[in-house]
Formats: sequence, structure tokens, C-alpha cells
Amino acid sequence: MQISVPRNLFPLAADARRSVLLGGGIGVTPMIAMAYALHAAGQIFELHYCGRERGRSAFLAELTSAPFAAQVFTHFDDEGPEQKLDLATVLGKGEAGVHMYTCGPAGFMDWVIQGARDQGYTDAHIHKEYFQVDVDSSGGSFEVVAARIGKTVQVTGGQSILAALAKVGIKIEISCEQGVCGLCLCDVLEGEPDHRDVYLTDDEKAGNDQILVCCSRAKSKNLVLDS
Repeated sequence: MQISVPRNLFPLAADARRSVLLGGGIGVTPMIAMAYALHAAGQIFELHYCGRERGRSAFLAELTSAPFAAQVFTHFDDEGPEQKLDLATVLGKGEAGVHMYTCGPAGFMDWVIQGARDQGYTDAHIHKEYFQVDVDSSGGSFEVVAARIGKTVQVTGGQSILAALAKVGIKIEISCEQGVCGLCLCDVLEGEPDHRDVYLTDDEKAGNDQILVCCSRAKSKNLVLDS
């Protein structure tokens, strides 16, 4: 067994002048730790907790007694329309120094992230943490060249680049194997990746010079990796 040192893939932005924390269901968990840190630092923030039913939601007692309780707002499906989350109003217009953080079910997060983009938030100001994502491994076969080692492998349909490389003895450091953590990121020297991760930003994906080999595939017939 090997244990790595902790890695924070969901840090608070050091330059934030206002932070909006949006947690869906148990996804509020990391938001609570963030709220304590922001409160201790004297930062401006608000925490919005969304859920289906108040009676089945965790951490409410802690949040109502927390030193930042006045900055906590709850929104539950089984309560009146006056407390429903008005996402555009909560977020405000995206501007320098305003950062949004979200965690929760995939549908909730997709809605929040799109809402932030609609308000003018850039990827640098949208922070997200997924519990789990569905990995789509469908697609035809293609060739991958590990340039530094000088080996070429065939990646078959349903097989990951990571698995194909491992079969010829090329080991890539991994963790989540879902395209979330970014640990298996490799540089692309030639070819066009088919990005299927949630780690890279849209701009980074458009650059086509990086790929997460645990889940992404190729649109071109071959990829040359700096590995």
C-alpha cells in the first residue's frame, strides 16, 4: 500500500474579494470548510445550501450556530417559492475578484456552472469539485506514440490510453481515473485529443496540447505524447 501526501484540488482563490459558495445536497461539505476559512480571514462571502428536503439535510444545526450563520442561505425543494435560489441574482455579474465555488450532483453543478458563464464568469473564476463522473470510453481504435520512450501502442475501442500504455510498461501516475483530479495529465505533441474530462477548462481543451489519459481519447488517427 502507498499513501500520498494530501493534494488540494479545490482551493480558495487568494485574490478573491468576494466568494459565492453553492453546495447541492451533501456537496455542501467542502463549502463548510471554505466558509470557516473565509470567515477566519475576514473575507466577504456567502454560502448557499440547496437540497430536496430540510428534514433530510445534513449540517443544518452546525450552520445555524456557526459564527458565519448570517452568511448562510438555504434553499429547499419542499419549501415555499420565496426561498428558491435565484442564481443570477446570487451570482451577480462576473467581474474581477469575484469567485464562485460549487459542489454537488452533476446536474446541479452543470446548471450552476452554465449560470455563472451566462453571468460573465470566466473559467478562472469558476471553481468546481465533482464527487464522481461517468466516463465515456466509447469510440474506435487509434494509435498513441510515447515520444520520450519511443514506443507505439494501439488503443482499442473501450480501452483507455492509460491502460494501453500500461500494457507496454509505461506507467503514468493516476488517482481518480475519471478525469477529475488531473494527475494523469500529459502533453500532446501531435494529433487532436477527444477531451472527455472535467478537469481542463474549455480554453485548455481548445488548445489541444494536453490530455488526461485516464478517460480522453483521440479524434485523429494517432496522438504523439510527451511521455
